[in-house]
Amino acid sequence: MLSVEVRLYATLRKLGPEPRGAEPFQVELEEGSSISTLLSKLHIPAAQAGIIVVHGKQVDINHVLQPGSEIALFPPMAGGARPWPRERETEKL
Repeated sequence: MLSVEVRLYATLRKLGPEPRGAEPFQVELEEGSSISTLLSKLHIPAAQAGIIVVHGKQVDINHVLQPGSEIALFPPMAGGARPWPRERETEKL
């Protein structure tokens, strides 16, 4: 077994064992478990984990966890400027 520390952010907080903000909590997993295994254990759909960070580096769901891994999970980000429609780019003002 290995123990990892997990922090859930934004809308993922409500999916944790207790709604407690971004407070870390421990999860026990089998040796060789990946982020995908962790998400399954926490009942978090993979599509809901838009950004996965382990020890300060972004990883994907296939990343294999080590004992003591510190994991932060963020939902997908949205927003920003929309690109102009192609017609408007070439239109002379």
